Amino acid sequence: MAPVGTPAFSPVAGLPGSRSALLITTAAYADAQLAWLRPPVSGAHDLAAALADPRAGGFAVDMLTDGTETEIRLAVGRFLAGRSAQDTVLLYLSCHAIRDRARLYFAATDTWLRYPQRSALPVAAVLGELDRCAAGNRLLILDCCFSGGFAEEKGELDVAAELALDGRGIAVLSGSRAREYSYEGRPIGPELPRSVFTEGLAVGLATGDADTDGNGRVTVAEAYNYAYRYVSQNTPRQAPQYYLEEGHGEMILARARPRTRPQARISAADPPVGPRPRSAGGVRESDGAVRRPDAQAVPQSSAAHATADTSAVILEQDRDNAYCVTFSLDGGLLASGGWGRPVRIRDAFGDRLVRELRSAGPSVYDLAFSPDGAFIATGGRDGTVGLCEIATGKKVRSRKPGGAAVRAVAFSPDGTVLLSAHEDGVARLWDVPPLGRIRELRADGETIFAAAFSPDGTLVAAACADGAIRVWSTVGGEPLSVLRRHTGWATAVAFTPDGSRVVSAGADGAVQFANVVTGEPSGVLRAGDGIVNAISLSPDGTLIAGAYETGAVTVWEIATSRYQSLLGHAGHVNDVAFSPHSRALASAGKDGTVRLWR
Repeated sequence: MAPVGTPAFSPVAGLPGSRSALLITTAAYADAQLAWLRPPVSGAHDLAAALADPRAGGFAVDMLTDGTETEIRLAVGRFLAGRSAQDTVLLYLSCHAIRDRARLYFAATDTWLRYPQRSALPVAAVLGELDRCAAGNRLLILDCCFSGGFAEEKGELDVAAELALDGRGIAVLSGSRAREYSYEGRPIGPELPRSVFTEGLAVGLATGDADTDGNGRVTVAEAYNYAYRYVSQNTPRQAPQYYLEEGHGEMILARARPRTRPQARISAADPPVGPRPRSAGGVRESDGAVRRPDAQAVPQSSAAHATADTSAVILEQDRDNAYCVTFSLDGGLLASGGWGRPVRIRDAFGDRLVRELRSAGPSVYDLAFSPDGAFIATGGRDGTVGLCEIATGKKVRSRKPGGAAVRAVAFSPDGTVLLSAHEDGVARLWDVPPLGRIRELRADGETIFAAAFSPDGTLVAAACADGAIRVWSTVGGEPLSVLRRHTGWATAVAFTPDGSRVVSAGADGAVQFANVVTGEPSGVLRAGDGIVNAISLSPDGTLIAGAYETGAVTVWEIATSRYQSLLGHAGHVNDVAFSPHSRALASAGKDGTVRLWR
């Protein structure tokens, strides 16, 4: 075990203040129940090397491996004591996290799973030390396996809420957001499993690839985004998360070699890989090939790009995450929802709040207006499918089939059927308004992140965690096709207005088109390598908008691949929606804002 303390340390040129890091890993447990779970810790040494490298992190790094509860408690206290406002401190823990009677603990080598209150380190104790630390920048990185009570529960774990982070001034990166184990690459023999999240952080810092804007500095937000993409490309089942109060995202974590020509925040599209153009009478391609008019493929060439720091109208500003936004079919109303905030319905263009639907619950993933404008459907984080009457604001029906979070809701074109897509890998069809269950569409156990009806209501397409787009018939419920399209998660799906193609987006940053019947790819759009959280097609099918984790709203002209990036959100853009008349585009972001772009 390496000695731990507060080292004497001089600031590194180009990096602000004194910088210190303490990495605590626990892989050996006396309790056989904990030892069997095998936490992923082997990537910590690579992260320590990247942090300590004066050409990268420039941190003074200490490590504590397989310490007892007392040793870890003392190490944390000594490390955080005696700091000044100019200091940056980074505390990293990789171990099991155990919850017992609503209290959360970090497991040590002498922890017993049945008695965490007597043998494990309370998370509250670590946060208390961070609260007392006088360092101006405090970053906590967790790469923990959520065991104990977590392993028995379904749904998403909100680390910010679990750790009561609001107002503490502590930046937190976590390798996992669900009640799951942090992904462990398959070990060979006695080798410890690797942590993909920690590995992603280490690679991004050591190589400088996390410096997405090319300015020679890697911020906490950039490092997180790089690790997020790294994880999604290696294991779609793990979903990192972060908690950054205002300004924390710009905290400098490392240096990188500045690029002579810095890339834009959302760069021009790379030439995507797609099908070869087929010769026939039609429109001439830039490479001289000819495409039939009915092929409807997206041009496979580098797209022209414009970046606009556009002044959108901010319709809502909340502290809590705005997760979804949608227009009514007539375009007169705009609804928004999110985490810890009520569902709000407002006049889309008059900036007048029509109603708050507190009956819908405090946290929703998705919303959908019924075609006749009488109802709005809600998909809750707690697994509730809700149906609220717009005129009165009352919840008229709700169902909670199993408790898995509802990631998407959508009405059939005739309004008689409601689709709900769940994290348990099941899409469910309900009749409206009774919400009697019609049938279930199963996605082989893969989390469904998005789902949509075809324009004629005969098909349902779902974007799944394994990167596939699954298509079912709504008549008999039988699966029709599984389109393997994305590396990492498939995060969004839609049909073109004529119903001939399915459009999808994913963690690989690609927006892909495929023939609904044959599954044959018919084009790819790109605007950098950021994760695309959501897409929306204009009603006339000429434009498509993407919500990027980088904070950009990107709008493509499908026929030419030209696109524009609209900047304004501070953090992830979670959702986008075109108005039915294509006159405006709405977006919702992690910064708590709902914006209207005209």
